[in-house]
Amino acid sequence: MQGGLGDYGNGLWDRAFLEAVGRRFGVDKPKRNRGTFPAKPGASSKEQITKSSSDHVAKEQQAVALINQGKLQEAEEIYRDLIATGTRNHIVYGNLAAICGMHSRFDEHIDLLKKALELKPNHPEAHYNLSIAELQAGDYKSGWRRYEHRLQYRGILDANPCCEQWNGNEIAQDNKLLLVSEQGLGDTLQFMRYVIALKSHGASVSLCAPKKLHTLIQASNIDPSPLTPQQANKVSDGKWIPLLSVPKHLEVSPQNPIITKPYIKTTKELFTKWQEILSTEQHPIIGINWQENPSHESPNSKGSSLPRETFAPIALKTNASLLSLQQGCGSEQLETCSFTDRFVNCQDQINDSWDFLEIAAIVDNCDLVITSDTSIA
Repeated sequence: MQGGLGDYGNGLWDRAFLEAVGRRFGVDKPKRNRGTFPAKPGASSKEQITKSSSDHVAKEQQAVALINQGKLQEAEEIYRDLIATGTRNHIVYGNLAAICGMHSRFDEHIDLLKKALELKPNHPEAHYNLSIAELQAGDYKSGWRRYEHRLQYRGILDANPCCEQWNGNEIAQDNKLLLVSEQGLGDTLQFMRYVIALKSHGASVSLCAPKKLHTLIQASNIDPSPLTPQQANKVSDGKWIPLLSVPKHLEVSPQNPIITKPYIKTTKELFTKWQEILSTEQHPIIGINWQENPSHESPNSKGSSLPRETFAPIALKTNASLLSLQQGCGSEQLETCSFTDRFVNCQDQINDSWDFLEIAAIVDNCDLVITSDTSIA
């Protein structure tokens, strides 16, 4: 569910999509119509029901096709007509909920997801989408609890230790607790703050995370010896928990944020290095990042990335120097943007900096950062 908890987007509400990115809203595909034929004149009640079912499936397929064409209003009209004619298909309610979410009609979005769950209580996609909606609406208790349904998707966790999973009960100080990263790098960076909270309660906590984050985790004093996913798979003593399940047990909410102070740190040496390199700039420095990895987005998703030219007014109306934090996909756009002359003199050197500890030092030397990427944020 790359892209971070609470991201807004739209796309197909299917298992592969949720496994890859966990976008806030989604649209499911209708089931195939198998063995149904148009009813003949004077057909029996059973044949008429079959025809009605066939018509419903055809309309559902038409609605999904319209969504893929970006014709959301027309698709919405079909779904509302299906509901008015008494459909009991949870997919119809879920898809209409998705459209309402895309149009920021959040109360209706939540009500429709609840109706979808009345029709199919164990539908994981509806539970997942509703959890995000509840968190956005401020219902953190229900949202965190329902967010556990994400764990029904295979491959969401970076590791699966051999020891017992922690259920939130008090842990003795001599017991070990392993937090296992999941989803995207940004999720790990955002949620690793809760290692600090658990340690303050006396727990012996370690963190499993992708290798590329280890130097930053160490410099931030989160864990002096983080484990790789391969190492975490072999852990058999103590207990473990998915990283994004920790807020549920800590009862995190806006009223109880737990960790409010900055917790990600670079080294003094790297900070000084980039301070000296950027000291030649005569204007305030604004770091920008506009695009997530396309492989983390549905073909139909919107709102995760920013159009590059979104930053053009900043270049036109301020005297700030821009610093691109875009790495990999999207960085090639620097050469063709309308404000390419406004980037810092050392931009080429920054483009070659892929280490997260180094990037943290660069970010720390910016006066302002505007980004669509949770790992940069």
